[in-house]
Amino acid sequence: MRVFFPITHDKGLSSGLCEHFGEAESFLVVDDGRNRVTQALNSDRRQERGVCGPASTLIEGLADCLIAREIGRTGLERLGIAGIPVYAAAGDTVKENLRLLHAGELERLHDSAACAEHAHCLK
Repeated sequence: MRVFFPITHDKGLSSGLCEHFGEAESFLVVDDGRNRVTQALNSDRRQERGVCGPASTLIEGLADCLIAREIGRTGLERLGIAGIPVYAAAGDTVKENLRLLHAGELERLHDSAACAEHAHCLK
């Protein structure tokens, strides 16, 4: 399973999650099947609001799921259409959220949980 995490700084499994999917500098990709951790850059960071180009990175990267703190409706819809479930992060690090995912303790995000206002995420 290839799990994507939006991060600000790559510290491997100790990486903290970015507050918003579209603002992540990159994604940490944990491939359980190959026991491998890699990084995928977010080339669409600070994209025009509502365009949600970072979803393309996950779709093209063949993600099996995304774990994020916040994600806008457009990104959530695009990932849903591609069959990529999005889970609400509950831990502070990639490692902690990965453990929670495998334990079945993360909540799947649906349209009603999408972030409606991105202004608080812009730097």
